[in-house]
Amino acid sequence: MSEHISPESEVVSTGATIEEPPAQPDYGSLPDFSGYEPPVVTTATWAPPITNPKPPVSTIPRSSTIVWGLIVLAVGIVVIAAAAGASFDMGLAMISLIGAAGLLLIGASALGSIRRKSRPNR
Repeated sequence: MSEHISPESEVVSTGATIEEPPAQPDYGSLPDFSGYEPPVVTTATWAPPITNPKPPVSTIPRSSTIVWGLIVLAVGIVVIAAAAGASFDMGLAMISLIGAAGLLLIGASALGSIRRKSRPNR
């Protein structure tokens, strides 16, 4: 014998309750801003731009830098000439190069000291 089962009787109860969805907020009304005060905006004090600032350091190259550059240049010329087949007395060339560099350093130092004395104090 077959028993007839209605669709309502096939539902299994889990014990969970169905909750209503939360109510939607009312977007038609605006919030109350009656106690709101806008923030106070202050303006910064204006200062004129600096038109001619002095450089923080000397922009003139130092005499020792120039002398070392001349030494490197002289050594480079000697190396290129030796590679091209010229013969040099390397000992005499190095003594001459170091002597010339010393004279240039002493001369540049003396010239700088004379120039500094003739300039007004800053």
